[in-house]
Amino acid sequence: MPTMSSEDYYSKFLYFAYCWSLMRGDDVKTSPYKKGRRFEYLVRDELMKLGLIVFRAAKSSGRPRDAKHLYPPVDLIAFTRDGRAAFIECKATRRARVRLDGVERLPGPYFVITPENLESVLERVREWMSGK
Repeated sequence: MPTMSSEDYYSKFLYFAYCWSLMRGDDVKTSPYKKGRRFEYLVRDELMKLGLIVFRAAKSSGRPRDAKHLYPPVDLIAFTRDGRAAFIECKATRRARVRLDGVERLPGPYFVITPENLESVLERVREWMSGK
């Protein structure tokens, strides 16, 4: 078996790093899905810092097919330690549409978070957690 020189290893490493960056979307235009997912992760991390237990609905697109208009789209579900739940929709783009059909059926508060209102909604979540 032929041995590889350090230059060969290095060139293979650079190729791997380049392919990895393409897979992550660093060198190409970020898709709306990736942008939304990153924003959901950011919101999730902020909610976890507040002491909430947070679950993310991957590829949620809002709701199951058979419950088309029963519930609004929910990206994150946050639970307090005492079991209360809050439902969060994250909108990372400016042209995002918010569908509010079915909000009254949710068993807890419903928050819509955008990059512009992140801090104010997190303050409302803190108030909800404290029971005000």
